[in-house]
Amino acid sequence: MDSGQLDKMIDQLERQFASPWSAKRDWKALWAVIREISANFKETRYPTRDERDAAWARFQLTVNNIKEVQTSEYEERNAHREQSASHLARIRHFAEAAEPDNAFGELLVHLATGGVSLIAKLAIEALLGKSDEEFQQLRARSEAMKSAWEYLSDHKTQMIGSDKAAAYSILEKTKGRLDTDWNHWKVRRQEIVADRNREHQARRDAREANQREWRARQTEFIKRLEGAEYKLEAALSHREEHLAKLIGQYESARSDEFRERVEGWMSEERANINSIETKLGDVRAKLSEARLRLDN
Repeated sequence: MDSGQLDKMIDQLERQFASPWSAKRDWKALWAVIREISANFKETRYPTRDERDAAWARFQLTVNNIKEVQTSEYEERNAHREQSASHLARIRHFAEAAEPDNAFGELLVHLATGGVSLIAKLAIEALLGKSDEEFQQLRARSEAMKSAWEYLSDHKTQMIGSDKAAAYSILEKTKGRLDTDWNHWKVRRQEIVADRNREHQARRDAREANQREWRARQTEFIKRLEGAEYKLEAALSHREEHLAKLIGQYESARSDEFRERVEGWMSEERANINSIETKLGDVRAKLSEARLRLDN
């Protein structure tokens, strides 16, 4: 091989290494080229010693740059793996927090498997009352599950594929167990709620009877208010018609004395109108409130 061809191989190596689109380099192929160029140097003669030294220095500089970048990428990959493993461990921690307490879970399974005694039923009712430990545990597990999914969503780009797949698998299995436990709890809760509903039915019936009586009284009250509203509207209409006549008299008055008397009458009529409007507003407000209460 002549020196020109070897220089072209070095040029090609530099371009291949420096190519902006080769973010993921084929290191195996690069080192194959490096070994080939290195071997060719032993067999290639340059016109002058200086030219050979310059070509060799250029080649060694490229090789050193390749070594540095490859070492850097190797360290970055290792750091990425360590970071990914740390994220996976954190997700495992969340998943473990989303698992049930074993002793408590065994009790619930025992109570959920048919033939529940009266004592056990009373225990469950107490459990689902003011101190619902199972519900609180399920909520805590759900919060841990939520934190796990949020953590995975926030950090999945920092995880390698295998760790990411493992995280999804862990969370899906944990979610399945959590969903099952929630469903069991809901069934038991519905049964107890049904019992309580039957116990409260008599009291609800009594309240409904009282409600019917109240609605009847409220309806009668609304009728009285509507009658008052009708009378006030009629009075207001009469006063407004009278005021309109007075305004006509005022505008057509031929003397200041008469105009002054009419103006006084107009002031009295306006006061009467304001008083009626105030009363009418009060009645309408009460009527609106009564109708609203009745509608609700």
